Amino acid sequence: MITLGLTALRYRGRHHHRSRVARLIGAVLSVLRRLSGLPVASHHGGPPAARSADDPPSSARPDGFADDRGAFTAEFAAALPALVLLLGAGLTVVLAVTDRGRCYDAARDAALAAARGESGLDAGTAAAPPGATVTLVPEGEHVRAVVTVPVRALGLTIPEITATGEAVAAIEPGVSVTAS
Repeated sequence: MITLGLTALRYRGRHHHRSRVARLIGAVLSVLRRLSGLPVASHHGGPPAARSADDPPSSARPDGFADDRGAFTAEFAAALPALVLLLGAGLTVVLAVTDRGRCYDAARDAALAAARGESGLDAGTAAAPPGATVTLVPEGEHVRAVVTVPVRALGLTIPEITATGEAVAAIEPGVSVTAS
């Protein structure tokens, strides 16, 4: 069955009051209905012409296929797993970006604490997401803190995808930093 979304534009008044666009739309709809085998409305927009006895029943389509009742349900059932997968991928990306920001914050806290002579590991671990590893590397007059965490997707850990944050801070005079 061909469904035409322009039926709301059908004019119900006199023919000479219709605009050119409305008449053109009416003519196109009439041609499409004639080509598809659907009943055509009368000239004044009245009810469709009467059906003859040899016309197919209203539930059968003119092309021999069954009607399309239930098609939306079947298409929705087929598309639902893809929608759930897409939603899961989107949530995983959001979690990865959030963990990356938390890793940068934890690396900054760890580098600043280590540069002041405090425990950089404790400061970094306190600010890092759960399951993160904090590493401090002294580089001459600077200390580099690296925080990495595997990305979690809906409670599951994906080890192949990690979020990483790095920060560098200048070591204050008289402070020594050990690698960890």
